[in-house]
Amino acid sequence: MTTPITTTIVSPRASPTFCCPASTLPDSADAIAVGSRYFLGDDANQNPRLPGYWLLNLRASYQPIKGVELFLRVNNAFDQRYALFGTFFNPQSAANVGLPIVLTDHRSEVLGQPLSVYGGLRVTF
Repeated sequence: MTTPITTTIVSPRASPTFCCPASTLPDSADAIAVGSRYFLGDDANQNPRLPGYWLLNLRASYQPIKGVELFLRVNNAFDQRYALFGTFFNPQSAANVGLPIVLTDHRSEVLGQPLSVYGGLRVTF
């Protein structure tokens, strides 16, 4: 037997609360906090660091009947802009690749995943 999702408002200022049996709606969240880091190649640690960042990821799923599951995942829920990794490079070595601009900054950063939402239906036999 399926249990419908119901919304209960506690007070006019409260946000809605979703009620389901705990076995059919396992919600979870994870928070990730990373401190500032030095760029690779800054062996003397004399240059500015990559800034720290924090992320919030959310997951939810709902099983309306046995063998059928609806799921939703939200990565980087607050759309934080952050760098996973940073290094120094020689801009002159990139001058021969045909870029229409002249590179002058010796720093390079690998950016992290922006806000991403995934959802789907999982059916098992």
